[in-house]
Amino acid sequence: MIFMTKDKFESEIRIIFEDVNPFKKILNSFNAKIIKSYSFKDHCYKPKGIDWDLEKKIMRIREWEEKSQLLFTRMKIIKFKDISFKQSFFPEGKLVLYEGTLQEAQTLLKDWNFELWFLIEKEEGYLYKIIKPFELTIALEKIKNLGYTAEIELWGENTKDIYMKFQKSISLLKLNPKTITYKPLPKIVYEHLSK
Repeated sequence: MIFMTKDKFESEIRIIFEDVNPFKKILNSFNAKIIKSYSFKDHCYKPKGIDWDLEKKIMRIREWEEKSQLLFTRMKIIKFKDISFKQSFFPEGKLVLYEGTLQEAQTLLKDWNFELWFLIEKEEGYLYKIIKPFELTIALEKIKNLGYTAEIELWGENTKDIYMKFQKSISLLKLNPKTITYKPLPKIVYEHLSK
């Protein structure tokens, strides 16, 4: 997701569900409200003949109904105490390199010698907001051929503060540590498709 924020650096963990219903019940118990719904396709690209490390960088065209965005993400994995999370390398998170039509974005990448690698289809996406006992925003998404995942995204520069917020969120939502990953969604989907 791309949301404007005054804070710098995006940090994220993702949860993968075998059964999403208990998690939905937990959201309902906190009166979580859906503040946004969405769906889109990510066309993931790589330089011709080279497999990028999807834990470090991602080039994709995000195809919305009304427009497309060419996005570049560079990231690092932060390991702090008992939690690992993905953090953006650039302060603003994802870089928007182009916004316009899908065809023009595809032409740009072809000119840069990139080729289509794989697709991620977010069939349903919902942004939930919890107000009490503390404010927390969670994205719950149904991914084609993968199933349901959730994303907790935080912004800030202080690793300890981010760690504490992740700890509080994991505890509040009663998340099983085995279901939590620092891997970005393209890495998760690519590993799933490669099985």
